[in-house]
Amino acid sequence: MSDHPVVFEVDGVVGADPEEVWPLLAEARRRPGVGEVTVDEETGEVIVHGGWWYEGRDRVTRHEQGTHIRHRVHNVATGPGRLVADLFQVRSHRRHAGADFAFLVGSLGQRLGCETWVPAPEQDDEET
Repeated sequence: MSDHPVVFEVDGVVGADPEEVWPLLAEARRRPGVGEVTVDEETGEVIVHGGWWYEGRDRVTRHEQGTHIRHRVHNVATGPGRLVADLFQVRSHRRHAGADFAFLVGSLGQRLGCETWVPAPEQDDEET
C-alpha cells in the first residue's frame, strides 16, 4: 500500500478465478516501455513506477463473479514537483487511464474466454 495520495482510481471485474487472472495481469504490466514493474504476490499487487511522478498499483482480490482488479494511480513526486504533477501530468493521465484500464481488463477477459465489467469512469467537474 502506498503512502502517497491517490489521484485516480478505477475498478474492474474479470469473470475468472484470481489464480488465472493474476499471472496474465502481471505479464501485461511487464510489457516494454511501461517503467519499473514490481510483482508482489504476497499482497496481490502489481506496481508500476513510471517517470518522476507516477506509481500505478493493480490489486487483485476474489469477487463473487470472479476477480476484482482495483487500479490506483499515486502521485509520488516530492516537493514542488508534486504540485507540477497535479497541475499537468495527473489531469492528462486521467483523460486516458480509464479507457486504458478498460482495454486491459477486456483483453484479460478475451484471453480467458470470459466476461468483464468496468464501470464508466467518473468525470472531474473541471473536465465536463
